[in-house]
Amino acid sequence: MVDKIVDKISNIKDLYTGKNIDKDNFIRSIDYNQKENKVILNLNYLGEDDDINRKINREVIKALKIDLNILGVKLVFETKEEKVDLSNVKVIAVSSGKGGVGKSQVSYNIANTLAKSGYKTALVDADILGYSIPKISNVYGDIKVNKSGNIIPLKNENELEIMSTQFFIENNANEAIIWRASKFNQLLNKFFTRTSYDKNLEFMIIDLPPGTGDVILNLSQYFEKINFLLVTTPSNDASYVAKRSLSLAQSLEYNILGVVNNMAYYKVEGKKDYIFGKYEDIDGYEKIIDIHLNLLKKVLII
Repeated sequence: MVDKIVDKISNIKDLYTGKNIDKDNFIRSIDYNQKENKVILNLNYLGEDDDINRKINREVIKALKIDLNILGVKLVFETKEEKVDLSNVKVIAVSSGKGGVGKSQVSYNIANTLAKSGYKTALVDADILGYSIPKISNVYGDIKVNKSGNIIPLKNENELEIMSTQFFIENNANEAIIWRASKFNQLLNKFFTRTSYDKNLEFMIIDLPPGTGDVILNLSQYFEKINFLLVTTPSNDASYVAKRSLSLAQSLEYNILGVVNNMAYYKVEGKKDYIFGKYEDIDGYEKIIDIHLNLLKKVLII
């Protein structure tokens, strides 16, 4: 009976090619139970179109049930695991000492400007507990996977690919995440090894949680070279704490791009008012104020 099943499937048209199905490419294994007259077919997908796949499946079931009089036909599809390769992507991790200094907005500005300029770019909201990229970008949606079982990132109007914790919450609700460290690590693994970004991806911007926690430490498990950008405000408290994040990045041998001195001043009648006080120098690292100009020029040559 197994030979008859193979022959029957081989005479079904492959709607992707217009030719008969290539049995070696389609059939992985056949488990036929003669006593019960039932068969389990372990198969490969022939293409990515769900409608075409369903039509082929119907033809297979019809042929086996009607032509071979098999009572039960079960189709099981194995996904061909697709390895996500980010080895050639320029990674920029954006960090801060404290929250509320504009780190996520800076991350989005950099990523969106790169995407708008024509660079294939992804933005990963790795601030797992304090996720805010969906709100900033106004990008929400349900998580979908491709035939390889990898996650498909969401996109904004500039084709910027975005991944965030919030996409894994039902209805993208703004809810607290009550997870232990092991769950965080599982999510990072999904972000960096189980998400199918553009195959020609050039830049990945990672919005880190503030401080010196596990996420910044675990990045080196996924990337050989990490470029690091620190965001702070010029207040003594913020810059004092920010130095710790910078010190950690140095000890991890990340490439330091510089420091964004955010919310440094506002202008009143042409005069600058330094509402948080003057900038406190952070170990002599370059102060990057104009994100869209000075920073991007530096980013593009890293």
